[in-house]
Amino acid sequence: MYRNTTDRLLNWLGLSRRPQIRVYYGYSNGSSGTVFGHVLTLGPRTGELFRNSWLFHAIYLVRLFLVRPYPFAWVSFTWNGIKFTTRTQDNGFFRFEWKGTESHLPGWYDIMVVLEEDKYRDQKITGAGKLFIPGKTPVAFVSDIDDTFLVSHTSILPRKLYLLFTKSALSRQPFEGVIEHYRLLALWGAGPLHPNPFFYVSSSQWNLFNYILDFAHHSGLPEGIYLLNALKGIGGIGKPGKLRYAGKFLRIVRILEMFSDSKFVLMGDDSQRDPQIYKALADHFQGRISAVYIRRVRGTKKSEKTKTLLQLMEAAGVPCCYFTHSSEAIAHSRRIGLIAQG
Repeated sequence: MYRNTTDRLLNWLGLSRRPQIRVYYGYSNGSSGTVFGHVLTLGPRTGELFRNSWLFHAIYLVRLFLVRPYPFAWVSFTWNGIKFTTRTQDNGFFRFEWKGTESHLPGWYDIMVVLEEDKYRDQKITGAGKLFIPGKTPVAFVSDIDDTFLVSHTSILPRKLYLLFTKSALSRQPFEGVIEHYRLLALWGAGPLHPNPFFYVSSSQWNLFNYILDFAHHSGLPEGIYLLNALKGIGGIGKPGKLRYAGKFLRIVRILEMFSDSKFVLMGDDSQRDPQIYKALADHFQGRISAVYIRRVRGTKKSEKTKTLLQLMEAAGVPCCYFTHSSEAIAHSRRIGLIAQG
């Protein structure tokens, strides 16, 4: 039953004022790890009914940004018999981190975060998520999303918004050949049960987590961890955060520090600042970066700075590939031994 007219209206819009806990995909090296998410006091009900209607999808997309965070709420998470408790930040974001617990086998684990606020304790509000522990593999991959494997036109805001508002996750298009490339990379030197891990790090907002996940599952992209940018309200549709570049750098740094025994391949595009970020990472983690791939989506005039950055990385011993078509990237991966010949 709905308490009042407002609740009825929100229900008609597919929104709920019941607190929601969104738990994203956490990751661990077996003994240390991190789990993160948001708590909301207003947000869309989960799930999308895919229909061949741009208007239906536009309404669905707007709902993803009709959110109200729950600041400074107490939440808990139990792992390996140990209960961790923390408070959300002023934007509703929470993060659990732990070190030195008993080691776990590689794989995906179901996890649960519980709202510990007294006034909601009787309602037993929880949020389900997943935790990924990669196996011991030869290499791991960090990839951008927009205009790296997903056609997005991020440098042209009207075209970017047109795609967001008119295309569902199931009708968005990856670049030709990119899914094949990623799947070959995932399986090189590793078995199908424990493929090389992928970390998808993007300036897209957390509002789009399920949208991106639906696209990834539909397209056959290798399973992986998603690390996105700050949750936004309705005014933030299509607008990346002010600290998106520094934030992206720090998110990747956390991954490289967590998996300090692994080497990494970095994959991005030249529509924003991936070349600069990856150059900084190659300088900071010398000997840890096995290769860098940058998709060319900007005009020739804009590519000169990217070429210079890649030449500097090549001179430091990091193989680089600046490509337009994924077939070029696949050929380069074969040449340097990242995927098998033939």
